[in-house]
Amino acid sequence: MDGYTYEPHDPNRDAAPTPDGDPTTPLVPQRSRPDTIQAYTPRRRIGWVVAGVAIVVLAVIAGLVIHYLPPRSPAETTPATTKPSPSGTATRTGGLPFVDSNVTGYWKITHTSWDAGAVHLTVEITVDTGLLHYDFYAYDAQSKTHDPVPNSKTDLVPGFLSAGQSVVGTLTFADDPKPMSLVLIANEETQLSALPIPT
Repeated sequence: MDGYTYEPHDPNRDAAPTPDGDPTTPLVPQRSRPDTIQAYTPRRRIGWVVAGVAIVVLAVIAGLVIHYLPPRSPAETTPATTKPSPSGTATRTGGLPFVDSNVTGYWKITHTSWDAGAVHLTVEITVDTGLLHYDFYAYDAQSKTHDPVPNSKTDLVPGFLSAGQSVVGTLTFADDPKPMSLVLIANEETQLSALPIPT
């Protein structure tokens, strides 16, 4: 054909230059994405699905276990709590315990004697817990009250006892022999306990 000159194709002539300017070094080809519908769908997160299924299964199992377990008796659900008994309680006779929100203990009349117009008592008090501010009075069948009268150096005057302490002393009430009761009071007002005075 006139006017047509055949030139052989040089493969390096149309190659794009590499970043360093050397046209003989080919560029690394980019990986093309496959042209399918699956290429555009989001990837499923299998880990979250597995974790969700595991939580549901564990919840169902726990519910079944709780449902079919036999109920515990009240003795098992409530821890056993025993109040420690004061030392020597088993040997305490002839008296009474006393208890209030601040103190616990035991007291008794260990000896009683009547003479003309008076009764003399030997009294023992032991405090197990707390602090006791003790005092006394007596009353008779007519509800007449009597305060102790001074009699000797062994008089049991109002005082304080703390946990583990005991005191022994005498009380004298001016009255003729008759049924009477001795009252132990705390903090000058609270009646803790009363003991009959033997005649």
